[in-house]
Amino acid sequence: MPGVQRIRIIGGSARGRTVHTQNTDRVRPTPAALREALANILRGKLTGARVLDLCAGFGTVGLELLSQGAEEAVFIEKDGRTANVIRQNVDELDFGDRAEVWTNPAESGVDRLAAEEREFEWIFVDPPYEIGLATKLLERLARYPAVIAPGGQVIVQHSRREPLPELTGPLKRVRERQTGDTLLSFYEVVSA
Repeated sequence: MPGVQRIRIIGGSARGRTVHTQNTDRVRPTPAALREALANILRGKLTGARVLDLCAGFGTVGLELLSQGAEEAVFIEKDGRTANVIRQNVDELDFGDRAEVWTNPAESGVDRLAAEEREFEWIFVDPPYEIGLATKLLERLARYPAVIAPGGQVIVQHSRREPLPELTGPLKRVRERQTGDTLLSFYEVVSA
């Protein structure tokens, strides 16, 4: 199928299997080196974990974390066609009983999760770069710290040209990891 590329799952139960993506200017799949770095950082911390993949794109991060032991994942992607690609990948990897795919803007998705009193150990945020959305989503999550399970973290993937604040409400940056021009910023809820 023209315009479609396949990306491999790096580790876990679906290791070596490929997932669908599409060539588009609107969505960039998270590179393998970054997914591998993230999986290495989270190794041993995924078993039984609930994962939120916010601005999921094609869901490559959430799918990787499910493969490597996460119990469940919620994917939130506002573009309907892109969300359908996630659904296709979830079905093909047999993760259907452990995954939900929502077609929502990220902000309203966070509001809905808070209203449903859902919580996640790992929240991965990968918005389009350099348009201020990373900071806005961090602020939105800071409004609802109960969405972050005790001991959980928010991990924001962003351009190094778009620095994020060290502190946003109750969220404090505790770590950064750079791969090329991309940063992963890790935030935890801190008590007042």
